[in-house]
Amino acid sequence: MIHLAIYGETPKGYPEQSSNNSYSFSTPSKSQQRFIPDVPRKTTTPSVTPVQELTDEYNRAVQKKSSVEFKQKYRNRLRIGVKNTEERLKDPVIVPVFIDHDAGNYWGFNIEGSLYVVPRLELTFIETHHNPGGMNYVFKYRRFDILLKYTEITVIKPAIFTGTASGYNLLKQGEIDLGSGIER
Repeated sequence: MIHLAIYGETPKGYPEQSSNNSYSFSTPSKSQQRFIPDVPRKTTTPSVTPVQELTDEYNRAVQKKSSVEFKQKYRNRLRIGVKNTEERLKDPVIVPVFIDHDAGNYWGFNIEGSLYVVPRLELTFIETHHNPGGMNYVFKYRRFDILLKYTEITVIKPAIFTGTASGYNLLKQGEIDLGSGIER
């Protein structure tokens, strides 16, 4: 305020004191206004979770039709299969029993204490995988046709399993896209 008294007039944009000691504001003229650029906001991309990274890498491998990089990056995977496939062929209502299996059609990944499961890469999905192999139990998907085979399965959301003394139990169903399918 001392500066205001010295120069004798109140610059526009500063409060003006009236005779009753109240203040009023005046708008600065165009010549008095300065362009002040916006402070650049720190733009951060949302961090990708390890599960989303797994999903993205899986789908990239499907798109490239090559699983080499994926297998190298995720070499600590579990191979999971259905123990009671033959029983499920006869009675599809029987719940699948999931176990460690060298020829299993699922890969499991321990991420942050949970077991995330995806279909094995390069799997040719046919009707034996649909019900007897447990895919319809583990994943949601649309447009399955028993006359087609599906070779470009992408993961929308991995399934979540829990480990037991005798194998694995499905905790939360995942979701996959079978792609367009081709005639067999």
